[in-house]
Amino acid sequence: QALVHLDEPVEAQENFKKCLSLDPNNKAAANQLKICQAKIKENKDQKKIYGGMFDMFAQSDAKVDAECSICFSTFNEATHRPRNLPCGHGYCTSCIETCIQGNNKNCPACGKKYRVNRATDLPICYLLEETMQKAAERKEINMNNRQTEIADPHGKEATENVANVKYAQVVRKGIRRSSKTFIEGYETVIPSLSREVNPPRSAVLLEESEMCLNSESTIVFMDLSVGNSNLGRLYIQAFGDRPRGKQFIKLALGTEGPTFKGSKSFVKWGNVALEEYVTETGLPSKKPLITTHREDHYGKRLRGRLFPWTGLGFTDTAGFEIIRWNDEEDESHGYFGYVVAGMNVIERAISRYGIDEVTVSDCGIVLDYW
Repeated sequence: QALVHLDEPVEAQENFKKCLSLDPNNKAAANQLKICQAKIKENKDQKKIYGGMFDMFAQSDAKVDAECSICFSTFNEATHRPRNLPCGHGYCTSCIETCIQGNNKNCPACGKKYRVNRATDLPICYLLEETMQKAAERKEINMNNRQTEIADPHGKEATENVANVKYAQVVRKGIRRSSKTFIEGYETVIPSLSREVNPPRSAVLLEESEMCLNSESTIVFMDLSVGNSNLGRLYIQAFGDRPRGKQFIKLALGTEGPTFKGSKSFVKWGNVALEEYVTETGLPSKKPLITTHREDHYGKRLRGRLFPWTGLGFTDTAGFEIIRWNDEEDESHGYFGYVVAGMNVIERAISRYGIDEVTVSDCGIVLDYW
């Protein structure tokens, strides 16, 4: 019982099992064993719920101010070393030098003028470098802790889950579509399904009922790229209990065959829009998969939200747009989701590279994201 109060349910469980092996009729030991098992399950559920969120926050912390806001290059100890302007704002050595050579000695953030002839005359931001170093160390410690947790002999269930490769599979009109799942931290990533993927007989199959496709908080991921260069990943919470949300999830996961994978999004009227999807024959299409009509789910056009894309013809399509700027005065119908992470991927592509068209190189859903 002392071990239970010390929050050591695994060790306590082993002791109570030994008690029951000696005296199977020991009701007190049997009750304590149930308490231990419930506590172990509760701890695992909490790891499952918060693990992915903590990882996301850790990654976010590691990226805060870790890149120059002018060129978006990661700070380093060479040409992109962080330096402070007299006003307190900081940029990389290369960008400051470029501004000086162009006779532009005003801070890009506040406009205050600075008087130096070389970027190296400005002080190095040692505090930022130290913060970046600590973030890297924390990331390494977290990875080591995770490896230790998986190797823990008491965590047999976690070890088995990592060891056994799972395949997601759905059946539509007698046609099976599958994909191999991936474990990233505490999250299960399910890429777009395909008829060409055949799970081995020994594979563990993830049933459709386990994928939460009709949930109001289904998480969809989209990997964006230009040519062979990967830009990054979007995480989108789709409202699977709404018609537009259902259609969006179907096309992200490819449950019916057509998929957003391989389609192209573009910048239109300041927002990011994806007008078409790709059919199983490889042809583009705009035709809706379900009858959506005009939904009553109105929402303000705020940054990161998803709305139907109709284009100039105002016809119903399977497309969508992601709002880039807040417009609290305007409302639109069909609001069905929002970007929970990755808007910086879009902004970086547009502002840094001037890209107005990107490819969805992969997409699907993520389980246990939170």
